Amino acid sequence: AYIEGNLKLVHLRILMIIISCLQSALQFKISRRRRSFNIPENLLPGHNPERMQTRVLTIPVSEFNLGQKNGGRLRTYFEELQDAKLIFPETVKCIGGLNIVNSFSGLIAGYSFPPYSKEVDIYLLDEMVRRLLLTEEGFSTYSHSSAMSLTNKYAVRIYWLICSWRTKGGFIISLENFRRILALGPAYDRYDNIVTKIINPAQQELKQRFPIWFQYRLYKLNGDPRIVFKIKRIVSPEQKKKEMESA
Repeated sequence: AYIEGNLKLVHLRILMIIISCLQSALQFKISRRRRSFNIPENLLPGHNPERMQTRVLTIPVSEFNLGQKNGGRLRTYFEELQDAKLIFPETVKCIGGLNIVNSFSGLIAGYSFPPYSKEVDIYLLDEMVRRLLLTEEGFSTYSHSSAMSLTNKYAVRIYWLICSWRTKGGFIISLENFRRILALGPAYDRYDNIVTKIINPAQQELKQRFPIWFQYRLYKLNGDPRIVFKIKRIVSPEQKKKEMESA
């Protein structure tokens, strides 16, 4: 949710597809609750025999939902992702004797996509796989199909944020951090631009189509602008009663 990077909407969708391919390893780590990367190899992507310290994800082209005869566009996106700088939060520095890498020059290390192929091989560095599996810093769930249906990259980012805080009911983030993780340029120096072009459209799209949305307001703490997000959910009477009893 807090990854920093100037990623297009299609880049975020590719990232979500990569994460969906790592679900078995994520479930193993979450269920064991151990601070370790000792994950069975059969739950991890296989190593690339031609590239040391690199793993391979083989994904059907249809997963990317670009339609037919769009192989050229998909290759362009993969090329961009090799040079898309990403910075993860420095929440954990070492696990099981292994140092955690938080800054990467690209999401993927490479790819193989022969002409007319129905599958694409995506190469991920071992360090990237370990970082994506770092459940020790916390983890959350979101609807893959819902996130893939969003038509705005900022709505995806806000959706991830509110999903990661839904059990708390909301969160506060400084305007500076909000701009930083969304990689907002100089055009968004003014708060009213962020509201009209990013926050309001995301709020409207989520509220119209999703069972989870948000309300917000701005305040200042010692002159530092902050955004308060209040998370709203549609829950059944039975679910609401169950949550009240377990509170």
